Amino acid sequence: MPVPGVIRRRRRVPAVFRFAVVALAVVSLAVALGATGPLAVSRVAAATQEPICPGGPVTLALLVTMHGDPARLGTRYDTQTNEHAVTCFGDADITVTGFVASPEGLGGVVAYTVSPAWMDTWNARGSRFLAVGDRMAAPGAAAGPFLAVAVAPDLLESFDGLAGSWVTVTGQFDAPDALGCSVHSGIGGSGVPDARDIVELCRTSFVVDRVTPAADVCPGDPDLAAVLAVPDEMRAACFGDNTLQLEGWGWTLMNTWPGVQVPPSLSRDFALAPDLEGDSLWVFLPPSVALPPPEGTPWAERDGIAPGDAWWRITGHFADQRADDCRPRDGDTTDGLPVVFTPHETQAFCRNHFVITRLVWVRDHLAPTSNPGPNPTATPTSTEGQPASPSPSSPAAVATPAPAATSAAPGQTEPGGVSSAGGTGLIVLAPLAALLLGIAVLLAVRRRAA
Repeated sequence: MPVPGVIRRRRRVPAVFRFAVVALAVVSLAVALGATGPLAVSRVAAATQEPICPGGPVTLALLVTMHGDPARLGTRYDTQTNEHAVTCFGDADITVTGFVASPEGLGGVVAYTVSPAWMDTWNARGSRFLAVGDRMAAPGAAAGPFLAVAVAPDLLESFDGLAGSWVTVTGQFDAPDALGCSVHSGIGGSGVPDARDIVELCRTSFVVDRVTPAADVCPGDPDLAAVLAVPDEMRAACFGDNTLQLEGWGWTLMNTWPGVQVPPSLSRDFALAPDLEGDSLWVFLPPSVALPPPEGTPWAERDGIAPGDAWWRITGHFADQRADDCRPRDGDTTDGLPVVFTPHETQAFCRNHFVITRLVWVRDHLAPTSNPGPNPTATPTSTEGQPASPSPSSPAAVATPAPAATSAAPGQTEPGGVSSAGGTGLIVLAPLAALLLGIAVLLAVRRRAA
């Protein structure tokens, strides 16, 4: 019972304890997000404006896509660097395949030179170049896109001896040689890196350790099977925007490309396959390209064209100019995880999509009697005359980042999203449990202190 005239001071919960309770909830939330895989980490990174690091295999096309992303050194010295790649891959060994190229139009005046000169890839001084494809912009000059690489003097003869051919190289960013970089000469001023920054710039150079000949990746006169054999992320580089004519079975799809906003002019999806049991090529069928009227067709009584209905002769191209209008779309999730792409990744995804400009139904090409029909668990739904539905999914490799659709075609692996043990439940329950625990402990201490 309170004593009259006596002021009883209540004991306060120590601030450090209150902080610990809050910290417990925050840490639990971070653990829950971290346990759900790279896509969740990417969302946190995006919120803090840190680089979004792709998952899946590292390819030359991916490195080219990441090159030049805005970062401190590139902004400070008005150049393009691989700072994004250094942040994501560190000094890990990376093996990629590319075409040894000699691009035209490089050069210009720089305010300084670097020692050793072969480490300077951001000014293209003494560096060599790997192209994603072997298309030529002019005789002897590859069209690119390129990645400038640093080749040590003891490997230079072997590398240059493979000029104009496909190679497989192994190398790394953040190479030990970067620690020995210095400004050899310069005119002074703010455009010349100091001792710390020149080392940091050299860390962004991809240093080649090994080089070996590789098979030609880009076919010269491709049919549909040859196109399918080219890795997704290299198709635009291999074929450019050249007009191609392909033949195969074709059917309509209802796809949603999670994390990617496809412009309305490319909003319909179509699949093509040289046979009904193998892989298929998913392509854009613009609304401006008309399908045959359904009357008298095998799909007359259905909403959409199914596998085996029709053999098509199509004309089209990769590297469509409308790919520049593909943008990241926030808010998409798959298996409860956010899907996050950079503008470069979404544009590369659309550039590597074949775009139909004309299609002809070859009526006398009959489906094989052994046609198994579509997989009942992954039956494509027609999108004829409709835009793609804005639903989520995820790519198998954020890298290449070719985001996957929500329905798989026959013979094509279902490209669902990244999953994790506990998945969505862990995201929801872990922070909630931590919050309840913190409230309970705080109330108990307050009750005891009262």
